[in-house]
Amino acid sequence: MLIADGLLPAARTSRGDPLLPTVPTWQQCRDLIEQQRDRCLQRAADLVERIGIEVQAVGNDIAEARQNPLLPLGVDLTAANSHRSSETTLAAALSQLNSVRMQIIDYDRALKEMIDRERF
Repeated sequence: MLIADGLLPAARTSRGDPLLPTVPTWQQCRDLIEQQRDRCLQRAADLVERIGIEVQAVGNDIAEARQNPLLPLGVDLTAANSHRSSETTLAAALSQLNSVRMQIIDYDRALKEMIDRERF
């Protein structure tokens, strides 16, 4: 996981197996896992804030549509379900949050496994 996420630099053999220049210690691996878990949690917090802004923008478009029924619908309302990466939409932010959520779960599980093994 640490190699796949680029946290441990590794060359690859012709078969694609990773080759580490030096083998990290248990503590170094634990530190990397804790740091990555925290970075993912911060990213999730940032995305939750962005989702709040996106929801507010959709709400503004709804209010405007109710007040001015003859005007075109707002872009935030009409694009809210778009998943195009170039767009800032509610769906894109929710999708990104889900990806980060899965990373948090993976790193949290890895950290707990390390802590459990340290007890023995």
